[in-house]
Amino acid sequence: MARILPVALLALGLLVPQATLAAGVPIEKASKDQLKAAQRTFEAADGLFDAKRYKEAITAYRASNEIVASPNSRLMIARSLAALGQLDDAYYELVGAVNDAKSAAAADSKYAPTLKAAETELAAMEPKVGRVELVLADSVKGAKVNVGPRTIATSDLDEPVVVTPGNIVVVAALPDGRSVRKELSVAAGATAKVELDIPTDAPAAPVAAPAESKPAASTPDTAPPAGKASSLRPVAYVAGGIGVAGLATFAIFGLMNKSKFDDLESSCTGGHCGPDRQDDIDAGRRYQTIATVGLAVGIIGVGTGATLFFLSGDKKAPERSAALRVQLAPGYASLGGRF
Repeated sequence: MARILPVALLALGLLVPQATLAAGVPIEKASKDQLKAAQRTFEAADGLFDAKRYKEAITAYRASNEIVASPNSRLMIARSLAALGQLDDAYYELVGAVNDAKSAAAADSKYAPTLKAAETELAAMEPKVGRVELVLADSVKGAKVNVGPRTIATSDLDEPVVVTPGNIVVVAALPDGRSVRKELSVAAGATAKVELDIPTDAPAAPVAAPAESKPAASTPDTAPPAGKASSLRPVAYVAGGIGVAGLATFAIFGLMNKSKFDDLESSCTGGHCGPDRQDDIDAGRRYQTIATVGLAVGIIGVGTGATLFFLSGDKKAPERSAALRVQLAPGYASLGGRF
């Protein structure tokens, strides 16, 4: 069994065991139980997609794909990203879906429609995205290059970078702190060329001087000014988003754990399972651990977000009372409250 380590689940801020981030097994090598767990998670993701909860759907589709690598999951991730307006990420996900579908279709013809759909949607995406062609001077070799939020690997610098149309910021930064930054506008279907050069006499990034220490003024205790209170609002939204993602993780992996438990219960005589089912037992425990961590992160995130949200409110608003209610059951969580 893989050693479980806490890591950050990108974009969501969730703590989950590292094993969940590993690539899923190929479809042709997946066991019956793995296919069943992946299918149930995929169906849960479909429900979120149909409800237009695309961010949560992406989390669920990725969870399914991490159990069994399926081009269907990647295709739906691409559609969810496109619905969120993240056309560059959707494009690259479609490229991955096409590659995965070719391999899957070679092993099982039932994935041929997935391959056709992915190729059709990738072709339709071409005129909707823009591209940035990078021309790097010798002075930029070895620099870290970012096109928008995307860090470009050295091996990919020879190919134009696909971007969502609009204003794009390109930054190249050397290890010594020298950098160059350029802004450009890229239209749909167009390719913009950017030449990056960092002069040898360019100033390095300034080192911030320590703040001058000033004696604290003796003032009576007062509530933070309205500006400071309102600055808590973005933090509240971030914490709340992490909480929602945590609860989604709990629901998904709770469902997977219940599926695994039901299968073991029906196939093991008298509650005793043979050595050949040890991998399934370990998987069930792993899913339970992930679900528990997701629940904890969800409750803390939602609670913190709610607290910061109301602290950021108008000081003159009438005092509010708060009550939080959590209902737990296998594969199910309900969070309600009164404010």
